[in-house]
Amino acid sequence: MLTFPAHSAPINFLFLNKINNLPADWKDDALITLHGSWNKTNPDGYKIQRIRFENGNPVAAEDFLTGFLNKETRSRFGRPTGLAISPKGVIYFSDDANGVIYSITSINK
Repeated sequence: MLTFPAHSAPINFLFLNKINNLPADWKDDALITLHGSWNKTNPDGYKIQRIRFENGNPVAAEDFLTGFLNKETRSRFGRPTGLAISPKGVIYFSDDANGVIYSITSINK
């Protein structure tokens, strides 16, 4: 079982098993958007995390995409929301603070 910090606001969860261009050890993993807290003294979230699975069970969470929150100034650049994967393996995610959709076309690990 995995837990997330209070108010990190997990919004979307997507398994990566349909993406062909990922490293082999990512095939059973997932991504989750953490929309972020708006009323917390020390903001949390504002990122996308990779959830690692072993034998069908979540075992770890690690940052996949960050940079939407400056913890020193407590200012935010965006709030990741939705996730989608194209048939060609492009990962799309929406940012409802800026009203945009980003694409990730390649992952180098």
